[in-house]
Amino acid sequence: LEIDEAYRVQTSYVRRNRLPREVHIRFARKQVRDIIYKITRDEPLVYKDKELQTLKQVPKKVHEQRKYHKFLTTQFIQKNIMFRWLIPEGLLVTWQEKRIKIDSIDKAQDLYEWIGGPVAESSS
Repeated sequence: LEIDEAYRVQTSYVRRNRLPREVHIRFARKQVRDIIYKITRDEPLVYKDKELQTLKQVPKKVHEQRKYHKFLTTQFIQKNIMFRWLIPEGLLVTWQEKRIKIDSIDKAQDLYEWIGGPVAESSS
């Protein structure tokens, strides 16, 4: 295989739940990566009698777009508010038995203030 980079990642979730660490692999060519995705779609990879999960990478563009909502997601996690990421950009929040779609930074800031986040002070 043409592997450009491979490394193990240990997250706090993995440590808490005593799960095996993740292995991130970056291939030198997209064609190799696509072949592996195609093979694992039909039947899973097996190594030492254990089934390996192959997950697709979240594109860098999507990571960049999600970065702008980071302040809001940290608040959701602290307050145990359910949310999920929408593709290509935005969040779907379930709060007080309502579903709220956030697809702009203005909506995100309004909701942040509404749920009790710090209010931005205006300079006068």
